Amino acid sequence: MINGKILMSLTELEILIEKYKDEAKESYHNQEFSSDFLLAMRYLFNGFFQAEGSWSGKFHSSSSHHFSPIFSIGQNISDKSLQFFSLLWVILGCQLKWSISKNQSGKYHIQLRSTNKEYIMSVLFPYLSLTYGEKFTAMAKLSRIDELNCLNTLSSRLEIINLAYSLTPGGGGVETVLLH
Repeated sequence: MINGKILMSLTELEILIEKYKDEAKESYHNQEFSSDFLLAMRYLFNGFFQAEGSWSGKFHSSSSHHFSPIFSIGQNISDKSLQFFSLLWVILGCQLKWSISKNQSGKYHIQLRSTNKEYIMSVLFPYLSLTYGEKFTAMAKLSRIDELNCLNTLSSRLEIINLAYSLTPGGGGVETVLLH
């Protein structure tokens, strides 16, 4: 039992995660998932991401305007969350990075992340196209940032900064203006 009366060590948990990932890979490669199941997983993941996921990003350095997106979704670990994350990991091409941490109450927390811009834009954006509100708006902002990263103008840099700081509700955005 995970996070119940029987506690696992981190090593045991990592072994269990590998077991779930291997089972999910085998099922996927043996085409055990129907198209209805895959569609249901997409709907479920979009809703789960809407509640528990986040879009963020980072500037490469304090003097750089180049911004990279970050995808993240996490959950306290249970058998069901490990199965769900393993299935998603396989369905989405085994590219998401796994991390395990302990939260303040001592429970293990699993997180799937990506900082790979090409993967985020070509795989995650289409898969998460059913999101709405702030998550959907953040995807549009990240797409615009990607377009602006190719430019090297002062106005594009300012727009990147404004968009980056307005990705999340807590980011609040910053007002940057051109001074003549």
